[in-house]
Amino acid sequence: MTNAKHIKGLPKLPEHLVAEVHASIKENKGTEFPGIESLKDIYEWIPANDKIQNWCKENISEDVYWAIQVINKDLPKHKDVGTESKFNYIIAGGDAVTHFYDDDGQEIENKILKTNEWYILKTSVSHEVTDVNNIRISITGRITP
Repeated sequence: MTNAKHIKGLPKLPEHLVAEVHASIKENKGTEFPGIESLKDIYEWIPANDKIQNWCKENISEDVYWAIQVINKDLPKHKDVGTESKFNYIIAGGDAVTHFYDDDGQEIENKILKTNEWYILKTSVSHEVTDVNNIRISITGRITP
């Protein structure tokens, strides 16, 4: 099984909601959210507003809480805590590479997530994001065990 599976057939995020993503980022810039303090300048997790939540729940999964991820530069190797997998929909920064590693630190897979496509990522395994040029923005939904 792949650690980054492209999901075909799901609808693209409508343009008016892409604008909502950017508005949510602007509104919440500088707001403190729970996360790894050491990654504060690299990674932000921002709650998606009601319009984005509602669309994602109606069109993708009603059982997932939706948020916005902003990665400002390469994200070091890590495992997500309390999250088995994530839906990811890249809005900007689709040239970045997501690498996955086994327990011995050996790379087992890497994938460029294309812009405007849905993926499910296994985030309970070690992974990192490299080649972030400027910024990577995505809609994300956490799938917990």
